[in-house]
Amino acid sequence: MKKITFLLLLLVVTVSHSQIDEGFEDVAGLTDYLFINSSDQPDFDAAQGLPPASGFFNAFEGSPNSYLLMDFEVSLGTIADYYVMTPKLRIKNGDVISFYTRAIEGSENPDRLEVRIGDGTDVLPTRGNPDNVGSYTNLLLSLNPDLEIGGYPEVWKKLTIEISGLAAPVETRVAFRYWITDNDIVNGDAIGIDSFTVSSDILSTDEVTLNDFSKYYDAENDKLHITAANAFKAIEVYSLLGQEVINKSLSSAEEVIDFSNISDGAYIVKVLSEEGIAQNFKIIKY
Repeated sequence: MKKITFLLLLLVVTVSHSQIDEGFEDVAGLTDYLFINSSDQPDFDAAQGLPPASGFFNAFEGSPNSYLLMDFEVSLGTIADYYVMTPKLRIKNGDVISFYTRAIEGSENPDRLEVRIGDGTDVLPTRGNPDNVGSYTNLLLSLNPDLEIGGYPEVWKKLTIEISGLAAPVETRVAFRYWITDNDIVNGDAIGIDSFTVSSDILSTDEVTLNDFSKYYDAENDKLHITAANAFKAIEVYSLLGQEVINKSLSSAEEVIDFSNISDGAYIVKVLSEEGIAQNFKIIKY
């Protein structure tokens, strides 16, 4: 008879899972990303994130032009205000955003980059309306905020942001904002972004647990039974290498999940309530 062992949060296991792992090999194929030009006089004919054929510089890794480009040509006026925004992600404290970036070596036209997340309402910046960030008011990073010459890295540099200070997990996009004032005179050239990841600790010992949560595994039929005081929203199951093996939407306070297609081994299970509260545990199926 198959058996399954449950290990609760007293056992500290840290497994990382990448929500995004993007090397920008096909920028034109990023159909689930948003490209928003909020410049004062936006040039909508400017290539959206695509490096020129010859490139300003080679990518950090991969083929020479496999990076995201943001440059002053998005604006025909004095303000370049341009966003590249990911699909919606579930962001929580402890998540890590990392990427490589650089500007053109020796440029006398300084660049600036911001990284932002929203409050969950997903009010987007307005096209052609500079300085309107919508609901993306949570500024995580401002690189070269004073637009100083030489203030932006001129060789590929890795930047890492650990999310903190959120009252609760939030469904939001990660927004890269290229924001240049005096774009027609002295500021703004071009920057690249490469090797972009957003990763989460699948099992976190500081997460709040669900009220009246219980579980039972039916070994004969390979079914996991879970109950709680309030309705579940989703279940995610990962191997200890971070590979997702189950991702299923849920809708009630009593659910049954089929484990028959999963090989024997150790897994991390995360169940989410409708309120975004997580209950995590480790199971060993053998």
